[in-house]
Amino acid sequence: GSKINSNEAALYDRQIRLWGVHAQNQLKSSRILIVGLNALGAELCKNIVLAGLNVSLMDSVIVSERDLGAQFFLRAEDVDVGKTR
Repeated sequence: GSKINSNEAALYDRQIRLWGVHAQNQLKSSRILIVGLNALGAELCKNIVLAGLNVSLMDSVIVSERDLGAQFFLRAEDVDVGKTR
């Protein structure tokens, strides 16, 4: 994987101070698959992305009105209720 550049070093400064550049490089080169983007999955995804990991999402559940209030990835104006998440 590629090394952390100066922009990433500034972005992940707190994490780098906590566990070091080597560990942050390992996180950066990690690949995570999250299956099921319910409210918990959306929050987990956000936290993993903010830590610098690469995330792929898979969810075939149909969007309901309830989903619109339970997660920040969905906005009523952007999605059709009844389509997959």
